[in-house]
Amino acid sequence: MNLIEEKKLEISNKLEKEQANLTLLQERLSKSAQITKGIGSILNTFEQRLSRLEDTMLPVYNDTENLQKAQYNIDRTLQLLDNVIGYYKVSGEVENVIERGPGEGGIDLHTYIDALNRLATAQKYFEKNIPQSVELINVSSFFHKGSDKLNAEFKTILDKYNTPILPVVLLDLINFDDPTSSKEMKIIPKQIPDDAKTQLIKIASWLLDNGRDEYLTVYGKVRGGVLQKSLTLLRNHQKSVSGGSVHGTTSSPMLKPKFPNRHEAVRKPSTRRLQHVFEKKANRMLLKASQTLEHSTGLTLGTRRASHLDTSYTGEEYDNEQEMENYLVCVIALHRLMQIEQILMKDIITSAHQPRVFELIVREAMDTIVQDGEGSKALEDFIESIRSDSVTQLPTDGTVHEMTSNVIMFLEQLLDYTDTIGTVLEQDPNYSRQLGKLKSNDQNKALLGLYIKKVLVQLNHTLISKSEQYSDSALKALFRLNNNNYVLKSLQRSTLMELYLISEPNCEEYYYSSIQEHKKNIFTKVKQYWTKLLNYIGCDDPSIHLQGDRLKDKERAFLKEKFAGFNKEIEEISKVQRGYSIPDIELRESIKRDNKELIIPRYHAFYNMYAGVQFTKNPEKYIKHKPDEVSAIIDRFFDVAA
Repeated sequence: MNLIEEKKLEISNKLEKEQANLTLLQERLSKSAQITKGIGSILNTFEQRLSRLEDTMLPVYNDTENLQKAQYNIDRTLQLLDNVIGYYKVSGEVENVIERGPGEGGIDLHTYIDALNRLATAQKYFEKNIPQSVELINVSSFFHKGSDKLNAEFKTILDKYNTPILPVVLLDLINFDDPTSSKEMKIIPKQIPDDAKTQLIKIASWLLDNGRDEYLTVYGKVRGGVLQKSLTLLRNHQKSVSGGSVHGTTSSPMLKPKFPNRHEAVRKPSTRRLQHVFEKKANRMLLKASQTLEHSTGLTLGTRRASHLDTSYTGEEYDNEQEMENYLVCVIALHRLMQIEQILMKDIITSAHQPRVFELIVREAMDTIVQDGEGSKALEDFIESIRSDSVTQLPTDGTVHEMTSNVIMFLEQLLDYTDTIGTVLEQDPNYSRQLGKLKSNDQNKALLGLYIKKVLVQLNHTLISKSEQYSDSALKALFRLNNNNYVLKSLQRSTLMELYLISEPNCEEYYYSSIQEHKKNIFTKVKQYWTKLLNYIGCDDPSIHLQGDRLKDKERAFLKEKFAGFNKEIEEISKVQRGYSIPDIELRESIKRDNKELIIPRYHAFYNMYAGVQFTKNPEKYIKHKPDEVSAIIDRFFDVAA
């Protein structure tokens, strides 16, 4: 009994305990629900506030981002503006530098070139971005002026160091067989100091990089003048020594170390042996000179020109051996001078331009040496070379033939030797007979005038013969026109015309009439080209009756054909005409003017009458050229580059 009661009591206690736990759990669940509800309410409130905050801050963020972008753009714009403003300031900032110029008494070369580089950069900017800018004109003006002054400075430096090599030095140089020997290099005077040479190199580099290559010609002419002066001094020295000789023998101490006097008592060489020594040495030097020329410039002394130096030569062309000796010494001296000039220009002139410049340097001196060696036969050989010229290839555009320019260049070079050539030609009976018929107080000029006439008459015959190779009669006439005009203008700009008039008083009238005849022939042929085109732009065609804007289908088709035909013909004619060349600006413009007078008024009337008529839904397909555009097309005639 007690056991049962104890169990009941125990169970009752556990039940009470569990009920108490259940009550506590219910209380806690209720409290948790309240807390959960409170937290949910708080979260909802927080979410609402965050939403409101986001709505408030997002525009601010966007505005901030936009402001940052605007700030970046402003900074970038300011940088670009500073850069652009810098270009506008360049001309003002470098004006004083450019005006003062480089060199002594001016601006140092580095500063001057830096100013030119700034101008070049500004010029490129304006050309690319603001081609119509007034500032472009200012910058370009200063740039060209500065480039011209730099060119002038290059010549000034060259002229400052243009002292020729003295005869005593040249004669010493002749004694050395090895041009690269250290002894010989010590003898050669320094042509240009190192500091001046450095300046020349720097100027030359900048000028070439900026498309100004005039300095190449300047260098060639200045150094060519130095070379020619050196030879002239040597020749004058030879004359003075020969003038003091006894019985035609030389007493020059310059030649004694290498070439003993023939009248020395011991081991004197025979006359023939002395000549052989000179010939052998001259042949060797001329061979080297020829190889140097051919390698550097493509030029050659030529076998005919050097024929009098062969070992089989007897010397009959010269009155005495003294003249032969002097001439051969000059030939060897020329070779030495050529070597010196070739070494000197290596650093100043780039390798690509060295052949051209070297040819300029040696041309005059070589011509002088060659003329001294050949006498009158070369003059007649030149005429014969024109007569028998075997070159059959003619310029495809009808421009001036290379032979024509070479002939004029040759004749111009003869002007400096009028007295010498006159003396030579006087010995020719063919010239001396004609001399009495001429009215001139200067016999030498008259004789040279006769030779000029003979050359130009043969040139004209050869050019006429060559022109027959053209199948196009217009091109044939154009070729003759260009060459005759070139000859006339060349004669008039030099004293060649003055000499030619002595031998042929009507020579100018002949060239003028010939030019007019060829122009007429060209215009006649060109007019044939234009005939078909002119047929398309007639304004008096009875097939078209303009009544308001209404046209019949047949009339619309007719107008389409007219405009399309004109477009086709003008394009074909333009293609043909651009293939022709007229180097002389005045002549070229006169022929263009003739073309315009033939075409433009008629096309203008045709265009005004029909361009506004609605004959097509696609006017741009048929009305391609306005009258001023046609005029511009004609302006591009005779210009291959166009």
